[in-house]
Amino acid sequence: MRGWVLAGGDGQKHYFEFNGEPTPILVQPGGFLLVGSDDNIATNGGAPVDLAWQSFELPNSTPLAISLSWNGIEIDQVDLAAEGFGSPKSGRSLSLDPAFLSAAGNDLADAWCSSTLASYGEGDKGTPRGINEACTEAICGDGVQHWGEQCDDGNLDDGDGCDADCTVSKDSDGDGIVDSLDNCPQIENPEQGDRDNDGLGDSCDTQDCGNTLLEGSEECDDGNLDANDGCSELCVVELEGAVIITEIMPNPKVTKDTDGEWIEVTNISDWSISLTGWQLGDETGSFQIDELELESGAIALFGRSGDQSLNGGLEMAGVWGSAFGLNQGADTLTLATVDGLIVDQVSYGADTAKQAGSSISLDPDRYDALLNDVPGAWCVGVGVFGAGDLGTPGQMNSQCESKCGDSFIDSDEECDDGNTDPLDGCESDCMLSVDTDTDGIYDPADNCVDVANPKQDDLDNDGKGDLCDSPECGNGTVEPGEICDDTNLLPGDGCEVDCTFSVDWDDDGVADSVDNCIGKRNPYQKDLDGDGVGDLCDPPECGNKVIESGESCDDGNNEDGDSCSSTCALEPIVPTP
Repeated sequence: MRGWVLAGGDGQKHYFEFNGEPTPILVQPGGFLLVGSDDNIATNGGAPVDLAWQSFELPNSTPLAISLSWNGIEIDQVDLAAEGFGSPKSGRSLSLDPAFLSAAGNDLADAWCSSTLASYGEGDKGTPRGINEACTEAICGDGVQHWGEQCDDGNLDDGDGCDADCTVSKDSDGDGIVDSLDNCPQIENPEQGDRDNDGLGDSCDTQDCGNTLLEGSEECDDGNLDANDGCSELCVVELEGAVIITEIMPNPKVTKDTDGEWIEVTNISDWSISLTGWQLGDETGSFQIDELELESGAIALFGRSGDQSLNGGLEMAGVWGSAFGLNQGADTLTLATVDGLIVDQVSYGADTAKQAGSSISLDPDRYDALLNDVPGAWCVGVGVFGAGDLGTPGQMNSQCESKCGDSFIDSDEECDDGNTDPLDGCESDCMLSVDTDTDGIYDPADNCVDVANPKQDDLDNDGKGDLCDSPECGNGTVEPGEICDDTNLLPGDGCEVDCTFSVDWDDDGVADSVDNCIGKRNPYQKDLDGDGVGDLCDPPECGNKVIESGESCDDGNNEDGDSCSSTCALEPIVPTP
């Protein structure tokens, strides 16, 4: 830029040179050249001025136009006196927004603002020889490097040299992978190995519970950090319910009790478990299990005798001898850890299926520490072993026969609530109770099956709910559509045969339904001719053999000359000559 000219609108000019020397003045792409009144940083307020002018001045209150030219060609011009620029503010530079960094952009008054954030030297505001502040809020990723940003590549991607926070991507370990993408940023690992795919490189990852890999001191790893699922959030086997009692021989028949009693346990967890030091026994005593590692799904037998010639040919993992004995009728067996944690406990008694010479066998579908607490989960052993007793010691148990009421829903059952009571949601045949109208009353007990009537109202107590029961006049119960019901179907007694109130239109005390002369008061209901029409409503009828009003006789005919005329008047009697 040697030989370029900085000019002010008032005729001031400054020629770019270094004290008259022909030294080149070079500005790199994206670089800065700072020109000022004083190039001494100790006296100019701390501004790193490159070139000092001698015949140029920026007025404090009167803005002017500034131009930059070379060899008579104008390179750029900014008219600070134009409308919208305003007056300079003391202690603050007038700064061009980096978003408008062009010869056309810096002509816009809105592209300029007074510095407010950055300060330099002794405290004035500005960014001399640095990236300017944004006049509006800087937005990382807009492709414009604003003050406060180390870079801006027009995106918010990490690991591309300029990270999502507009800072230069770092590679702390120098392995060619920037930190934001490096799975082990402090240890060089260019291959980025991650055997358990947890996002942490193998070089940094020594043990990670929950990745399904058995690492370091882990006893288990089920791929999650949940508790109460057999493997804890610390990858320690949850022992409670992990090993259960699955078969018991309390009353052998072919061998002696002191030789032939045994207990079978099974590891139902997914992990190998050490039973060393555990206790097995009942309320009368227990014994400690010697060193024993039980693999997942493995079975172990413990008995009173380890002599296979006496115990039915069984190989025992432990012998309790005289520490305790199994009660034939009822007993409670407990398996506990060396710390006293109860891993499983089983009781058998009157409700448990058992017989002499047969084991008490847990249905293989009920291999669970809770399910084996239910008596219905057990049945008598059926397989012959040793000298002839029945059971499956050391092997998977035989399936128990399906039985309604054993609390387990078998393939031929819709439900099983542990009893065979009807009308409790599960019927005696283990089929679901039906409630067609969904009123909470099962159909066999519902007095109105097709219409919801949870109150089961039955006014006439005929066993049919009112909502399904058509009104029945004469049953003594006033039902829908009835006004009265006097237990009979007699008319004129106050409640008619259609169960409506009797009406007495002429108010003679006789209901219309039985009144022989409605409309005329005739409480005595006189009907001399017996024709059903009351006398007050019945005109006299000569010839009906009834002397009625206005008649002096009625001989049952309408003939004259027979002493009673055709008008029912007496005729003189004429003697026969």
